[in-house]
Amino acid sequence: MMCSAKLNEMNINLFMAGEVHGSAFLGSTCIRALRLLSQNHHYLEMEDTVLSKCWVTASRILSALGRGSVHSDENVWNACTQGLRISLSFDEINAPILDERMYEGTTNAITQLDSALRKYGNSDHTDLIRASLIAETAGIVLASSTSASGKT
Repeated sequence: MMCSAKLNEMNINLFMAGEVHGSAFLGSTCIRALRLLSQNHHYLEMEDTVLSKCWVTASRILSALGRGSVHSDENVWNACTQGLRISLSFDEINAPILDERMYEGTTNAITQLDSALRKYGNSDHTDLIRASLIAETAGIVLASSTSASGKT
């Protein structure tokens, strides 16, 4: 929950970029671990209320990372975009299927990535590096949200 709170601080004028940066990477790593845990047989033994809180927080973190991808501060948008990639990308063919409790956060992230792509990749002042990273991240997030994701 601390990661979610720190990521939401980027919406105010005075925030610590280092805290947002660290929260983006810690939060995204926790999401990745939670998604991997859901494939483990010990997952079913965990208390349901604890898991529910974890999934809700994971969804909030995804939403915040999506909002951060539109941020004007280069370090913030880069950390948030990379955080989305860490949260939802997998090198293996058996990537976990996106849990239903993360649909809202993933949808918000995709919407924000679309806004970021229009903001930084659609004018005379296009930032090619930023636009290409955002487009690639949008592809990863979209691929993780498809119904066939994770099925072999």
